[in-house]
Amino acid sequence: MQKMLIVFDYLKRYHSDIFDVIAILLEIVTLKRYSNNHILDLLNKAKKRKLIRQDFDSIMRDLFGDLYVAPNSNINLIKILKVISEVEITNEKIESLINTITQKKTINKLYSYSTPMEINRLIVGILDIQDNDEIYNPCYGIGSLFLALSQTKKKFSLYGEELDPSLDKIAKLILQSLNIKTDNLHVNNILKNQIFPLSRKFDKIMCHPPIDSYIGTLDLKNNKRFSKYGFITKSAPELSFIINGISYLKEKGVFVIRNQLLKKTSVEEKFKEKICKDGLLEAIIELPKNIFPHNSADFSLMIISKNNNSVLHIDASGFYKKDGKYNRLIKNDDILKLLKERKDTKYSKLTKLNDLNFNDLRAQTYLHKKSTIDSMMSIKNIGVEIIRGQRIPQAKTNKTKKYINIGIINFNEYGFIDTSNIEQSFGDIDKVNANRLQAYDILLSLRGISPKITIVNKSDIDMVANAGILILRAKNKEDSICLYCFLFSTYAQKLLSRLYEQTEKKIIDINDLYNIELPKNFRENGKEKFDMINKIGSKINDLYNEIDKLRS
Repeated sequence: MQKMLIVFDYLKRYHSDIFDVIAILLEIVTLKRYSNNHILDLLNKAKKRKLIRQDFDSIMRDLFGDLYVAPNSNINLIKILKVISEVEITNEKIESLINTITQKKTINKLYSYSTPMEINRLIVGILDIQDNDEIYNPCYGIGSLFLALSQTKKKFSLYGEELDPSLDKIAKLILQSLNIKTDNLHVNNILKNQIFPLSRKFDKIMCHPPIDSYIGTLDLKNNKRFSKYGFITKSAPELSFIINGISYLKEKGVFVIRNQLLKKTSVEEKFKEKICKDGLLEAIIELPKNIFPHNSADFSLMIISKNNNSVLHIDASGFYKKDGKYNRLIKNDDILKLLKERKDTKYSKLTKLNDLNFNDLRAQTYLHKKSTIDSMMSIKNIGVEIIRGQRIPQAKTNKTKKYINIGIINFNEYGFIDTSNIEQSFGDIDKVNANRLQAYDILLSLRGISPKITIVNKSDIDMVANAGILILRAKNKEDSICLYCFLFSTYAQKLLSRLYEQTEKKIIDINDLYNIELPKNFRENGKEKFDMINKIGSKINDLYNEIDKLRS
C-alpha cells in the first residue's frame, strides 16, 4: 500500500481537486489489476523512447468511459506506471488505501465522505450478507461501505443513491476496481425524487447519513414516506435517511446515528416511539468516542428489522484502541457475538418493548443506571425547575422598567453574583416582570466546554438572564444553596463538561441536566460550605482589586 500512497501524494502536486487525484489513482490501480498487459505494453513502448500519453488516454477511455479523469499532462506517467506495476492489488489493499487517504490522513479533508474501515466491517457483519442479497445504500458517498462488502465473498446486487456527482464518480471507480457492477447506482436527491418505487424492497440496507447535509423540510411535509413519523427539522438529517430506508426494508438495516437523537427532543420523540411500537428497532450499539475525525459527537449504530418485541442495547464504548489522535474500533467479533446471543451481559442488556423509555434509547442509559430515574434523587426529583434565559427586546410602548441584563461575563466564579458594576437597561415592563430572576436562582452557562455557574442574591432592582443561560430554580433557599455547592464540586464540574461534549454544538441538554443524580447526602453542611465559598470568593476579589491598583 505504501507505494500507492506515494503515487497519491505525487498526483496531489499536479491536481487541485482531491477527487480527481483519487479518481486517477483508482483508474491506474484498476488498470493494473485487470489489464496489466496494457501497462507492460506502455512501459515497453516508453523504453523505445516513444510517446505513450495518447495510447494511455485511449486505453483508459475504453475502460472507464465517462468516468475517466485524465491526469495532468505534466506528470511523469512512466514513473507512475512503473511504481504501480510492482504493486500487488487486492480488495483488502484497496480498502486499506481508501481508509488511509480519507480517515487517517485528515489533511485531505475527506473524512466526511467515508466511514472508518472498522465501522464498515461491523455494519457488514451485522447485516450477515447472503448470496443473491439486494443491498441498498441511500447515501453512499465515495463508497467506503462497499469496500467492506467485497470482503464477504458473497454474490450480491448493489442499489444506491448519492446527491453529489463527484462522490458518485469515486464510488463507481472503487466498485470498478473491485469488479462489482454499478448499474443500479444513481445520482439523486432521495428527499425530492424516488428512483425506486415504494413497492420495491431490499434485503439489506446500510447507511451512514451525512450529518452536515441540507434538509429541505418543505419537501418532506407532503411525502408519504416521511409524514407519518412526525416533523423532521434541519438539525436531524439522519432521520430522513432512516425513514427512507425503512420504506424499502425487507430484512435488516444498519444506520450510523448521533446519540443526541436517541434522547428526548420534540423532533425525534414521535419517530422513536413509532419505530419501537411498530417492532422495527432491533438493537442500539454505542460506539467509542473520538472514532470519527473532526467530529466531537457520540455515535451509535441503530439496527432496524421487523417483528421485534424487545431491544438489545450493547455498550461498545470501551472497545477501542488509540490510533494517533483518534480511536479505532476493535472487538468486532465480540460485538457480533453479543448481538447474536441477545442476552444480558456486562456489555449488553435486553429490554422488553413495554419497559423502554422512549425519551432515551442510548445504550449507556440501560446498562449503567444504578436505579430508575423516578426512584433516584435527581435534580428533577427534588423539584428544581429549569428555565431558559430570555432576551428582553426594546420596549415598543411607553411601559418600560429598569432592569439588569445578566450575561455569562457577569458571573461571579465564587458564590453570589455581584451586580454593582453591571450597566442597567430599560425594557418592556411585562417582559421584565415575566422573566425576572428570583433570589437564590442558580445560573448555568447553556453552552461551552467548561461549565460556568453563579447564584443570585436579593436585589433592589430586577435581574434578567440572557438567552445563553439556564436558570435552575429550587423550591426553597436551602435546596438551592445545597444544589449550588454540589454543582460547584469537581465531580459535578466534570459531569457537566461531559454533557456539553456529547452534543455537536456543545449545548447542554435540559433533560440530561434534570436527570443528574445527586448524592444522598448532598444537603449535608450545605450552608457551611456555601458561606465558606462566599468568604473565600470575597478574599479573592479583594486580591484582584489590589492587583488592579498596582497595575494602575
